[in-house]
Amino acid sequence: MTRHRRASTWALLLMVAGLHLNAQHDRREEPARPERPREGRPLTERGQERGREAPSRSAPAPRERGFEERVRPEQPRRSEPERLRRAEEVRPRPEPRAERREPAAPRGAPSTRDLGRPPRQELRPGPVRPEAARAWQARESWRRDAWPAHPSWREHRAHRWESEHRTWAQRGGYGGYRIPEPQFVARFGDRHAFRIGSRPMIYRGYPRFRCGGYWFLIVDPWPEFWADEWYLWDDMYIDDAFDGYYLTSRRHPGIRLAIMVSL
Repeated sequence: MTRHRRASTWALLLMVAGLHLNAQHDRREEPARPERPREGRPLTERGQERGREAPSRSAPAPRERGFEERVRPEQPRRSEPERLRRAEEVRPRPEPRAERREPAAPRGAPSTRDLGRPPRQELRPGPVRPEAARAWQARESWRRDAWPAHPSWREHRAHRWESEHRTWAQRGGYGGYRIPEPQFVARFGDRHAFRIGSRPMIYRGYPRFRCGGYWFLIVDPWPEFWADEWYLWDDMYIDDAFDGYYLTSRRHPGIRLAIMVSL
């Protein structure tokens, strides 16, 4: 009896296992059922929604109508010289000023540019004929209000030289003989210093000495602060100051004695 129960139990188990295997086989062979649509939304709307969520990468993005017409092509940048040239063209140019012309000076009048300049070499007085120089010296107009004549050397020493000497301009100008310019440059001037070497002799009331082939008269007194024998030791030179000749000492450069060529 017990064996019969055991056999029936095993037969039931085997039958249940066979049924289970047949059910699994049937499920595998059964075709896939369509997905049930969600409640409230049709299937077409869900497809459209999926298409919007995952658009294709290859499809171009939609553009508004007329977009190509509004986009302007990029213009090339202007170079720096071209921009400057454009700015110069735009900037207003100043009107040219009228040239100011000075009135023409009369013929023979000195130019205003030459005013205040030292006299040129060609303005030096020209040569004077010996006859005219002797006549001017004989008139003795150069002695007016000037140092008078004295018979001795020591009497020609000044007491107050600053007030007793006279320039040629104060004497009315020099009208005596003039040394030709080439000879004067070659023998006289500050480059040709000399010493008189002996006491000047008195000639017509004034001391006279010889230098460079010419005789000269000293028509001014010599300063009171000079040594008695300055003619032996002082270096002297003859200067032409355009208004006449002067004897100048290098020991005392500010002192000039008026002299004339003696004929």
